[in-house]
Amino acid sequence: MEQPKVDRLNDLFEKVLANSANSIEKHELGRLYKEFIDDGRDNKQRKYEPSSKKYTAFNQ
Repeated sequence: MEQPKVDRLNDLFEKVLANSANSIEKHELGRLYKEFIDDGRDNKQRKYEPSSKKYTAFNQ
């Protein structure tokens, strides 16, 4: 990950901790964090893959 993105990730993280980030910044933080985690991995190594499946809970 390029240094400007790492710097932005850190800035957004600090804003969230200070409870001063808006929803757009929180979304950007999530996207940058996922990119940071996935950086250097190939598709076989990724542990998180969003699922399109829908689940229904049943009462027992």
